[in-house]
Amino acid sequence: MDQAPATTSSSSSSSKALSHVPELYSQDYLEKEARARRIFRKLAREYHEKHEMPNQEALDQLNSHNEILRDKIVGWRDEVSESLRVEFFEGRLRFLEYPTAPHDQVSRLFGALFNETMGVPFPLHLRPFIADGTTGIALPLTVLLTMADVILLNGDQLQPDEAFRLWNPRIPGIATQPNGRDYPCVVFEMANSERMVDMLRKCELWLSDQTSVNVWIGVSYERTNVVGDRTGDRWWMGVARRDFNAIAAGRPANLPANALWPSPVWLFSLPHGGRITALAQVAGALHLVSTAQHAQWTVPINVITHPLQQIPPPLRHPRPNRCLH
Repeated sequence: MDQAPATTSSSSSSSKALSHVPELYSQDYLEKEARARRIFRKLAREYHEKHEMPNQEALDQLNSHNEILRDKIVGWRDEVSESLRVEFFEGRLRFLEYPTAPHDQVSRLFGALFNETMGVPFPLHLRPFIADGTTGIALPLTVLLTMADVILLNGDQLQPDEAFRLWNPRIPGIATQPNGRDYPCVVFEMANSERMVDMLRKCELWLSDQTSVNVWIGVSYERTNVVGDRTGDRWWMGVARRDFNAIAAGRPANLPANALWPSPVWLFSLPHGGRITALAQVAGALHLVSTAQHAQWTVPINVITHPLQQIPPPLRHPRPNRCLH
């Protein structure tokens, strides 16, 4: 008997909430949302089953509802498949092409090497970095790891191929994602089906004031059109960091709101075929994949962990006679 008033109160609250729906979401908005969802689900299913990119006309029709897609895309994507690769970038939804070899192999190798260098030497309770997921498609990646949706301050949503963040920094004054998660401090991307120029554009976004990412590492693999002959394929790799001095000085007041700022600071690069204007000294043709490049690039740890200047040193592994069994 004592529960009756509470039930009545709850029903009353629900009725009031429902009465406000027309004010929050007009009938026109709801119809547009339903239309956008139908288009997305149709394209997503075809893309997921056939592994073929939707045609441009269909994508343009879908992106005419971009004000709805920004907020709904993650939920709609997961209704089709959690492994579906989509991003919301510069106001448009983009289906990322299903990667072919060596996309996942290279991404997985980078993740293993980073963990071997920055994780394994540390005891479990002192390991400073945690993997932020992967967008790998080929098994067993989708079994072992989950995708990481990184939400930028401007609302864009990107999916790095590999990313690592500090365990629990919560550094005062450092922006977090709108959902409260810390940004990765290291992002790795492998352009295989994706064009190198598109990957470099995302590098500018990753290292802009729309995130707190410190280091970006990219690899591009470009195929020739010769069927069955890979000897003419070319590749590129580069490393860039965030411009900490520019960020500290603050965004110039005369910049347009949608302008990417500041520009990345390039640390290392192989010849890039003229695609990076700031690196004119290495603007030569991309190297052939058959040509090994013996280079060792070092990124200081305080660049990765900025503004932290250091991380706890790794401890010695206990001697065998001190191990607990």
